[in-house]
Amino acid sequence: MFSSAPDGLLLGQHQHDNTFAEIASGRPPQQSNDVKQQILAARADSHCNQTIFLVGGSAGGTHALWAALDPNATVPGWSSAAFPKAVVGLSGVYDLTLREPPPLQRIIDDIDNYTNTIENNFIGWELQYSASPISYVYMATNQTAPARLYATESDPVPHQQAENMMSALQDKGVDVIEYTINNSSLHAFDYWHTINNHTGMCVSREIIAFLNAHR
Repeated sequence: MFSSAPDGLLLGQHQHDNTFAEIASGRPPQQSNDVKQQILAARADSHCNQTIFLVGGSAGGTHALWAALDPNATVPGWSSAAFPKAVVGLSGVYDLTLREPPPLQRIIDDIDNYTNTIENNFIGWELQYSASPISYVYMATNQTAPARLYATESDPVPHQQAENMMSALQDKGVDVIEYTINNSSLHAFDYWHTINNHTGMCVSREIIAFLNAHR
C-alpha cells in the first residue's frame, strides 16, 4: 500500500517530519510520476516497439490506472500519446476517499500517510480525491485503454473500489470488465494463479490473453 520507507533505509531519504522535503517525498504525485517515467523509458526502448501494457497489484493497481488516465505533463514528454494500450488492476484503490464499506484501519492510515492528510476535513478529502484515479475518469473516452479490474470477495481492499471504478469508466464508454472472485480473501498478485470463478480461467492466463488481444 501507500507508505514511506523507515528513516535511513533509502539513500538520500529525508527524515520523517513536516518539512517540505519530507512532505514531497514519496507522496502525490511522486509515485505516479515515477510510473510515467518508467513508461516513457520503456517506450524509448526499441525492444518494446512502443507497445506498453500495465499490470499492477494493490498500490500498483492504483498507479496503473492513474497512468492510463492522467494526461497532465507533470513529467517531461508525458501526454496521452504515452498511455498504455491496455491496463489491469488487481485489488487497487481507485478512490482514496471511499469509506463505505469501511476499509481496514491500516488502509486508512496508509492513505493518510501517503497523502499527508487527515481525512476528516475538507482539505484532506479534496487532496485524497485528487490523488485518486477515479478523479480522472471525466477525461476518459471510448479511446481510453481497455481495462480489466480484479478483486476478491473478502479482499483487504474492498471490492467496491473496483466495482465503482468500472461503473465510472463504463459511463464514459471505456471497454472495462470487473471481476470479484467469490469465496476468497486473497489480495492482488496472491490470486494470480487462482481460478476466476466467473470465467473458469486462471487469472494469469486470462490477463495474458487480454493483453495479447490488444497488441
